[in-house]
Amino acid sequence: MDIIRILSDYHSASDSAKSEIEKKVKNGFALLTDDEKKEVQHIFLESQDDIIRQGKVAIEELILSNQKN
Repeated sequence: MDIIRILSDYHSASDSAKSEIEKKVKNGFALLTDDEKKEVQHIFLESQDDIIRQGKVAIEELILSNQKN
């Protein structure tokens, strides 16, 4: 399960497409072994950490930019 691709597709999808992606993920996740589920969960959490870090950097850059003005 390519969780990074799925997340990318999900974030850019319409609401109706998101529903379909959610169904596919739930069905695919149910077929995984416990070890595979743990791996997918780990990859998902890492990807979310990256998104949070990127958001923090963007906010810090915006704050610095506003302070210079």
